[in-house]
Amino acid sequence: MRYLIIALTLLAATAHAQVPIIDYDFQALPPNGVVTKVVEQPDGKILVGGFFANYAGSGNNHLVRLNSDGTVDPTWNTSGSGPNHQVQDIVLMTDGRIVIAGSFVTYNGINSFFITRLLPNGDRDFTFNIPPNAINGAVRAIDIQGHDKVVAVGEFF
Repeated sequence: MRYLIIALTLLAATAHAQVPIIDYDFQALPPNGVVTKVVEQPDGKILVGGFFANYAGSGNNHLVRLNSDGTVDPTWNTSGSGPNHQVQDIVLMTDGRIVIAGSFVTYNGINSFFITRLLPNGDRDFTFNIPPNAINGAVRAIDIQGHDKVVAVGEFF
C-alpha cells in the first residue's frame, strides 16, 4: 500500500509538470527602464507600461503596444509619444478601450492627470476627462466596475 501511495504521488506530481518552451520568434527588446504592467489584448497584441523612454527606438515613452511576435506595433498611438511619466496600471474595457493610470500629467502632450482612457488605436479618448486637481497625485492601481465606472487607488487625497 505504501508503494502505491508513493507511485500515485509521483505520478500526480509529474502529470502536472510542464516543460518550459522558449518562443524564439518573440522579438521583444528589454526596455531601458522598469516595466510595471503587461496586458495581453484579445487580438494577441501586448500593452507594456512602466517607466521607460523611447522603447526600441519607437518614440513611445512609458507605454507601448507590441505585436504578438514582440515587435513594436507602428500603427498604435501615431499621434504622439504617450504619457510623460510612469504608467503603473493598465485595464482593458469590454469595448476595446484602454484605461491607464500612473504618475503622468500629460498624454501625447495634452493635459491628462494621472488617469486617462485610450481608444483602441492608442489615441486619447477625449470623452473621458478627469478635471484638474480632482486627483492630485499618482494613481497606482485601477479597476473597472459595472457601467464602466473606474475605481482608483494611489497617492492622492
